[in-house]
Parts: sequence; C-alpha cells; structure tokens
Amino acid sequence: MVGIRFRPGAGGPALGLPLSEIRDRRVALEDLNPALARNLGGSDDPHLLARRLVAVAAAHLTRECRVLTGLAPSEWVSAHRAA
Repeated sequence: MVGIRFRPGAGGPALGLPLSEIRDRRVALEDLNPALARNLGGSDDPHLLARRLVAVAAAHLTRECRVLTGLAPSEWVSAHRAA
C-alpha cells in the first residue's frame, strides 16, 4: 500500500476532485484515476513502484510546466539563464 499526503489545498487540483469526497477514506487509485493506475501497473516490488511513480510525476509536472510557461523542457534552462 502506498499513501500520498498533499499540502493543504493541493490535493483537489492534483486529483481533479474535491477532497471532501474522499476525506478520511482509503480509496483505490483505480477509482480516482484509472489511467494513472494503468501507468503504474500492478507490482509487489516497492522499489519498482516508487520508480514508476516518480516517472509518472515527472511527466505530469513536465506537461503542467509546459502549459504554464509555453516552453518545452529543453527551453527552460535557456529561459532561466536569460532571466
């Protein structure tokens, strides 16, 4: 079992639903986000699961940053150096 704790106000946007709907409950990832559950795959190996989770989180953050900045990841360093 893996649990995730969010900072106040961050969980709802990250999961795409009001957290009041799942407060104080254990909810299967398949019920919240079936696509994410498929990406992580079923594994009993905690190290493999952790690596998959980090990869999925990195991909999600990359997409979100691209939407927010309009820049591809390869452009982030260049934009930062120019600032």
